[in-house]
Amino acid sequence: MGNKSLNMRLAVVIPAFNEENTISKVIKNIPKDCADSVIIIVVDDGSTDDTYEEAIKAGADKIIRHRQNMGLEASPLIRK
Repeated sequence: MGNKSLNMRLAVVIPAFNEENTISKVIKNIPKDCADSVIIIVVDDGSTDDTYEEAIKAGADKIIRHRQNMGLEASPLIRK
């Protein structure tokens, strides 16, 4: 196998509801060197605070934003 790169990709999905005070710390503590590519996706589940804005500032790659709180299972990325 040797040192050949496997081109590992990782997507981290973070469900969030009114997490303006913690979302930045969560995003910034995700190790970026654990794979060749790390994508951070935040599912803002109808937050009424600044969760969305704080996720952008912290460097989230994609934010799915619900207009109202729909619960974890409403995320298009969560499957049973």
